[in-house]
Amino acid sequence: MKYFYFGIYLPSVGYALPVCYFTAPQLDVIQKASHPAMVAKSGYLRTTAKAVLYGPPNMGGAGFVHLKEFQGVGQ
Repeated sequence: MKYFYFGIYLPSVGYALPVCYFTAPQLDVIQKASHPAMVAKSGYLRTTAKAVLYGPPNMGGAGFVHLKEFQGVGQ
């Protein structure tokens, strides 16, 4: 599932995010709709701390990306 997340989901969502002006709460709603399923399918518990899920892999994190950060980098 991480291949889907990094290979298909992020590039497809990330392509449109820099030209859209979603607010942070709107991006949270978008992310809440799809993110829990991807986390669970990747082998992590849904109750895993956000710091672990969004932390860098070289420090023991899962490497998931907030859509807010993805939009900010693209803009």
